Amino acid sequence: MRWIRKYWLIALIYSVFIISLSCYVYKKVIFSGVESWQSVPALDVTEDQIHGETRGDWYTGTKLRSMVTHIVSFDYNVDGSTFRGSLASPDGGGLPFNSDFEVAKNPNGDESFLILPKPRGWRAYYHPDNPSLAVLNPIPFRGIGYMVVFSFMGILIAVHLYFKIWG
Repeated sequence: MRWIRKYWLIALIYSVFIISLSCYVYKKVIFSGVESWQSVPALDVTEDQIHGETRGDWYTGTKLRSMVTHIVSFDYNVDGSTFRGSLASPDGGGLPFNSDFEVAKNPNGDESFLILPKPRGWRAYYHPDNPSLAVLNPIPFRGIGYMVVFSFMGILIAVHLYFKIWG
């Protein structure tokens, strides 16, 4: 246990690297082939937004930045069973744009036209082997946040190993 007190920062860097890489690979495997998942109509699609503030300048704590968190919820039926989903896409986030447009004559009587959004129905794309896993927007998993974390930690580990072996 004495080495943990001495090398706690190195242990933390290695741990964060392993955890972030594991999460990235896990989600990459789970959401592989999401573009070809079967779909059913999504029912009762809702999106809540939680507004908050976070400190932008953590040295002095003077700057406040607004922050919005999107919470998506929808129901869908697969083979007579009802499931509740909470993922807009494999990466999370809010609801994507989901409208077609229609052109309508302006009610003012002049010759101009209005372009109005015409909402489409949502579809839930569910995993064929695990119907309880579904998304509304079947785009491939990118995992940018995980990649940034494990890449940065990987650089720190490479520097550590360089100086440990050749330094």
